[in-house]
Amino acid sequence: GGVPKPAATDPYDLASYASFSNKVLVYDPNLRTIQDPSAVGVQLNVGRAMHASATGINGLVVVSGGYTFDGTNNVVSNHVEYFDPTARKFLTSPNLAAAHMLYPRAQHTITRMFDNDDYFLVVGGTGPDPKAALSWEIWHPKTGVQAQGQLKYARWNHAAVRLPEADGGFIMLIGGEGLVDGKPAALNNFEVIRYDTCGNVARV
Repeated sequence: GGVPKPAATDPYDLASYASFSNKVLVYDPNLRTIQDPSAVGVQLNVGRAMHASATGINGLVVVSGGYTFDGTNNVVSNHVEYFDPTARKFLTSPNLAAAHMLYPRAQHTITRMFDNDDYFLVVGGTGPDPKAALSWEIWHPKTGVQAQGQLKYARWNHAAVRLPEADGGFIMLIGGEGLVDGKPAALNNFEVIRYDTCGNVARV
């Protein structure tokens, strides 16, 4: 994905973006080369920028949210799709009423929670309202959104680090941008989300 640099002075002015790309490049770690599968039709179903991605089990690559074009306007999207390494193509989540994220998000993070299953924690990001920046949700490509909750601090453009344990784990959210005294500013704080294998989630 991606998009040309906007001409507007505000890089987050959606109206200034155009031509969201659906092109992908694939890095082969064995050959240490970058391949361009778009030449044979392997491309995103939805062109996007400022999205988030993560790797699941068996090489699954999840691509979530971002800024997209809905046919009329540039919007923040809740659309999720994934790259199937076996089929060698991008797919949307099949036949699910809740296949996509609960809230539209861009500049968010998505982190796989377990080593043996494709549950992903989606956190923060900018959206059409504060709900995206202040929220987290657990998403699975076959079963959709499983749970949701709120952060202590609204944040986007942050970093997320997973700290696994045998009975669950922790995901630390570090820095990023948010609102300080009602104005956008860089954050110097962090918060931790704890989860277990039974699906219980707590914010530390």
